[in-house]
Amino acid sequence: IGSILIPSMKRAGYKAETAVAVVAAATSMGILVPPCIAMVVLGVLANVSVGALFIGGFLPAAVIALMLMALVYMQAVRGNFPREAKPTPRTFVRTFAQALVPMTMPVILFGGILGGITTPTEAASVAVVYGMLVGLVIYREIKLRDLPKIMADSAVTTGVVMFLIGAASLLAWNLTREGVPNLLSTAITIVSTSPWIFLLVSNVMFILLGAVLEGLPVLIIMVPLLMPLVQQLGIHPIHYGIVTIMAVGIGVFLPPVGVCFFIACSIGKTKLIPSTRAFFPFLLVLIAGLLVITFFPEVTLVLPRLVLGG
Repeated sequence: IGSILIPSMKRAGYKAETAVAVVAAATSMGILVPPCIAMVVLGVLANVSVGALFIGGFLPAAVIALMLMALVYMQAVRGNFPREAKPTPRTFVRTFAQALVPMTMPVILFGGILGGITTPTEAASVAVVYGMLVGLVIYREIKLRDLPKIMADSAVTTGVVMFLIGAASLLAWNLTREGVPNLLSTAITIVSTSPWIFLLVSNVMFILLGAVLEGLPVLIIMVPLLMPLVQQLGIHPIHYGIVTIMAVGIGVFLPPVGVCFFIACSIGKTKLIPSTRAFFPFLLVLIAGLLVITFFPEVTLVLPRLVLGG
């Protein structure tokens, strides 16, 4: 997505570092928008409903998105950003009609999962078939000869994720066998037995780990170790899962070492220092949003309770 949006923003007249900062911030927040592989992995590791995580991510994502929009609006007013022509009603209707077909895919995913018709795996399979039909028949952007390469690429990606899960699960089992969760629990409870302090410590830890590792390995290694303490402190696992995912999402874009931030700079062909300077206000907003969903659990839990009950 960044390889499309960042060059498009540059062509529209935005500074390269501004384009990198906006896309990086949106992507960091976007990890909360389902369907997200991090939620699926965390749900499996923590024995938590993936559907509940999907629903729980909506409102936190909306809150942080509104905060980012407010920042962009203030910067646009003060910085005299390029202006786009206001779309006419006819243009809006035509664009909406064009987007209607791909917009059906989230309906398939969430409708199937929340309606109890399919499991997350089955819903994903149906969505893949639907996407293939759309690409082959409606948009005709995919040719039959492209399918073997697409399947091979998907197999490689899936294999990498499964290898990470297998290796990290083995590491987590060994650490558990050696009593590391108990040591970690003791170390944290020495500081404080407050669940709020634990959540703050978790935020800092996952942000820093996300900055030096990729997001999935961090979740796979740390979540099984921390979940017993989460349960002991009475923290709702859905709330903790969403907070953790958002913290990792910030970490992977944390300058100057965040892996994904380097990728964004590479796409935008910008230097690290000016891009970091442009990203810093967005980083503050992201951290503020993380604190909001950390200290106000109902932002995360209200929709799962409303839809799923409990």
